[in-house]
Amino acid sequence: MALLSGLDKVNWGSIKHAYGSAKDIPAYLKMLAKNNNKTWSKALTYIWENSNHQNSIYEATPYVAPFLLELLENLPSSRTTDLLRLLADNAWSLENSHGQWWVELTNQNVATGHLSIEMRDYYFKPVQETRAFFEDNLQRFLPYLSHSNPDVRGYSAVLLFPFLNFPIVSEAIQKQRMIETNEIVRKALETGWMD
Repeated sequence: MALLSGLDKVNWGSIKHAYGSAKDIPAYLKMLAKNNNKTWSKALTYIWENSNHQNSIYEATPYVAPFLLELLENLPSSRTTDLLRLLADNAWSLENSHGQWWVELTNQNVATGHLSIEMRDYYFKPVQETRAFFEDNLQRFLPYLSHSNPDVRGYSAVLLFPFLNFPIVSEAIQKQRMIETNEIVRKALETGWMD
């Protein structure tokens, strides 16, 4: 199967990212897939700013994430850090920008009439779908914890940290903590954050 072959199965024009219609996202994902040094940074930045702007989860985020994972698994290792960092930001946003406090505040706004149930559900759905994507693919991210590149190990720790309630994740993080020699990665394994 060709790389990104499922792009056409998503109705990108009907979903939104941070700045409007996500109909432009496939072109930037294809730019990433070409692995061209001249367009890589532009494409990565565009996808980052539109699917995870200000650490928020948008309607397009759960649609973009599977393609980023596909690229992560298929592009040369020189691209691993960039792709894993973007995915880690998505996962980090689930816990920190859209954690339990956000759910409670949003429900409070519904209760006080400041937000309709429809709008609440509009905001909740992409968060739930993005969380489900990561939960369904935890096994695929675990090998990056033992990668030879410390940045990859660190960003994989950031990505996995919100899912410590899953035994496979907590055990893998604990195992890596015991053998990790890089201080920055060790901090990421302990805090879920990497500077």
